[in-house]
Amino acid sequence: MKLLLDMNLSPRFVAMLAEVGFETAHWSAGGPAPADDIDIVAYARTHDIMTW
Repeated sequence: MKLLLDMNLSPRFVAMLAEVGFETAHWSAGGPAPADDIDIVAYARTHDIMTW
């Protein structure tokens, strides 16, 4: 399962989730900080990633 963490969650969750087998990225690693939620969800859908 791939997860995309929104800006309101700490990037530290990426490593924690990776330890238990989740492929995880934080929005700050590839997207603009002032993105609207709808843009983040659209990105996730396009790339077959769940948002959290």
